[in-house]
Amino acid sequence: MNNGDATFRDVTVEAHLIDSLDVDYTFTGPNQPGFDRKKQRIGPEFHENGKGLARGDLNGDGFADLIGTNSSGEKFNSAGSTDLVAGPLMVWINSGGTNKWITLRLKGRQSIDGTGSNSDGIGARVWITTDDGTAQQRRQVQDVLGSSTFLSMNSLDLTFGLGAASTVNAIEILWPSGRTQILENITANQVVEIVEPASD
Repeated sequence: MNNGDATFRDVTVEAHLIDSLDVDYTFTGPNQPGFDRKKQRIGPEFHENGKGLARGDLNGDGFADLIGTNSSGEKFNSAGSTDLVAGPLMVWINSGGTNKWITLRLKGRQSIDGTGSNSDGIGARVWITTDDGTAQQRRQVQDVLGSSTFLSMNSLDLTFGLGAASTVNAIEILWPSGRTQILENITANQVVEIVEPASD
């Protein structure tokens, strides 16, 4: 979790993101009465042998969800010995919040007329600019990547968190073809499909 002062805090347990079978989230703070790492299977000895993690908005609410894949292997059981189990697939659905968002789905011209960038816009770089409610502007950047993690791949859609901003002032795209495109005053909380412009 971003502390807002260029430092971060590990909230894996509090966010219910422990990659472990039968994990118990009844108590998430080490100072809480009843918190027991071993009994709740929260300790690192219970973690799965993770092999890949993919990010994408599975339920279309604008908040990134995660899918984790795991290898088969030995896992600690409640008695403290090990069992051989098949690696589970873990799915975490982000409960979201009240912050605004925008998701961009790029479409290169190769899929339209055989010119320009590849169909999925892989290799494009996208900047967005928003106001934070003061005189300051906030700028973010993401790339469309064709690979992301070991044995997994994130969604090609680019989702940006906007905080309280209800409008994106500007979306600037540098396509792999070298073409540039700027869109202005786009409403938040929607998926926007953007088609690469034709050459001049």
